[in-house]
Parts: sequence; C-alpha cells; structure tokens
Amino acid sequence: MYTPGDNEWADCHKSGEGGNVTSGGSYVDYANGDPVANLGLIRQIFFSNPGRTLGDHSQRVVSQAQAFDPAHPDDAQFVENVMWEQSHVLFVTVNVPGGSNDDADVWYGAATASGEQAQEAALRDAADLRWLDAAFAQAQSDHVSAVVIQTQADMWDLDGKTAAHIANYEPFISDIASKTLAFGKPVLLVNGDSHVFRSDNPLVQGATCLAEPSSGAVATPCTNDDWANHPSYNVPNFHRIVVHGSTFPLEYLRVSINTNRPPAPGPSSFGPFSWERVQP
Repeated sequence: MYTPGDNEWADCHKSGEGGNVTSGGSYVDYANGDPVANLGLIRQIFFSNPGRTLGDHSQRVVSQAQAFDPAHPDDAQFVENVMWEQSHVLFVTVNVPGGSNDDADVWYGAATASGEQAQEAALRDAADLRWLDAAFAQAQSDHVSAVVIQTQADMWDLDGKTAAHIANYEPFISDIASKTLAFGKPVLLVNGDSHVFRSDNPLVQGATCLAEPSSGAVATPCTNDDWANHPSYNVPNFHRIVVHGSTFPLEYLRVSINTNRPPAPGPSSFGPFSWERVQP
C-alpha cells in the first residue's frame, strides 16, 4: 500500500529536483517537472488496477476511484486514496503531500500560485476530506477497534518557516480531530516528510513526545510541542508517528496490532498498536 509524497510529483517542478532543467536539449524531468503530469504518471505506474495493491500477494482494497461520492464525480480520479480493514482496524491512505503543494510552496518559483496549481489543490483537498469522512463512517459502521491514517505530509512541521507555511493543512487537522473525537477509539496517524522519527500526540497540549534529534539518534524527549503549530485541540485518543526519512542509517518501523490484549501504554505503544524501529 503506497500513498504518494512530494518528492515524486509535487516537488518535480523545482530546479533542484530536475524541473525546468534540460540536458542535451531535453527536459530532465518528465513533462518538465509539471506536478499534475507527474501525478498522472504515478497513477499509471502504481495504480493502474484500481482496488488491487502491488506486490506478489496483491490484496483487495477499496479505492476512491471505485467508491467516490456520486455528487462529486471528479473524486474518481483519486485512485491512490484507498482503505481496507485488517486485524479489526481500518486503514486509510490520503494523498496529502508536503513540500510544494499543501504547505504553500509555489510551482516553478512564481510569485503566486497558477490557476492549475490552485485547481489541483482544491480538487484534491476536497476529495481527501470526503475520503477521510467516508473512512470514519465505515469504521463506525463496522465497529472496528481503531483507525490508521497514512499520509506523506508532516502537517505540523514548520520546516524553519512561519505558521503560514502549514496553514493549508488546517482543514485536514480539524477534520481528523473532530472525527477522532466522535469515533471515540484509538486513531493512529503515520506520516513521513520531515525525515526525523517522532512519536507524539500533537492534538493534546504538552503530550508526551519522543524524537530523534538527528538522523540515527536514539529518540529522546522532545524539546518542542507541535501542538503549538495548530493549537486549540484536545483529542486524547489520537497518536502520531513520523517515520525516519531517507537518512542513514536507514530503518523501517515494524508495527504490531493486538486488539484482544492491547499492550500496556508506553513510549512505543498506543491503543492496540506497538512498534519498534528496525535497522536492517
């Protein structure tokens, strides 16, 4: 199961990523790094069979391309948004990238966003919010024990900039917060983007937080509270993990689920989930 991130489409316009760069008379990036074209290419490569995952043991999932709201037919293009149930947990992916889209970086370094960028973000954001709402409605209907949301963007990471840099994520955070409270059971968000492992609840002020201060370091108590970047929330049945990024030593996160005998609360557990960082 895969949800697209900024590096493979939303960042492609940047010259540092190959956008608007030529070599031998040809553009380096596909379609000169046009984000919309590159997202279309990702859909062709990775989501050509809606409702089926990749891999040798392909599994069935529900794609927004198959289960879109008929009142919003444009949502059918978001084949990358999927949900499935496993171990009495509902998983949902939403295409929310960091980098140059929802956190207000403008394509090709222009002064203001083009009509194409504004339209892409508006259509995708609306579809994403409807997909999240559908996922929580399904979770309530099926009486699952927990929900896992997977995105690429770290919606709380200022990246050294002002709060305006992440303001466009507020509708997602508000929606997740309200739906999580209404659900009343554990909701785990897993994201990447900021390249440093972090485990916290940014929807509760002063919640326990662990993070690695630099790549490969042991996680220690955080020196900052991401709640301050989107304040006014108090959602105790929420937790967020930022997975370690593309820095050495490489690692992956192994997550276990036990809905029958949930693990004791601790620095590496939440609700029915427990996890460990693994360096292959």
